[in-house]
Amino acid sequence: MVQAELDQEWVELILQARQLGLKQQEIKDFLQAKKRTSKGKMKKHAPYNEETP
Repeated sequence: MVQAELDQEWVELILQARQLGLKQQEIKDFLQAKKRTSKGKMKKHAPYNEETP
């Protein structure tokens, strides 16, 4: 099994969803639906510049 570094924020979100009673498949379905609806809607933002007001 390959160990990967987990994003702690994601771990906490998944644990909270589980505590609310969501099943693993419900979480997967939700994330996949969000991925499908946001595909192509992402805007490119200009890089952050501290000098820009």
